[in-house]
Amino acid sequence: MMFMEHAPIGGLRRTNDGGTYRFFALKGGQHQEAKLVWLYHTGHYPQTAIEHINGKRMDCRFKNL
Repeated sequence: MMFMEHAPIGGLRRTNDGGTYRFFALKGGQHQEAKLVWLYHTGHYPQTAIEHINGKRMDCRFKNL
């Protein structure tokens, strides 16, 4: 997945496949919101993409991941 535009931390970014993700800064890196939600609830940072059950990438409730 490649990011085509830059956004401030906490802002949205679009990917080359037209997806939109929200990013946050943590320990010097930028992380997708869904991955941070997963980390918070499970204690493990996902190394692969997080799928959203309802297909809405902005819906990062844990029960939707």
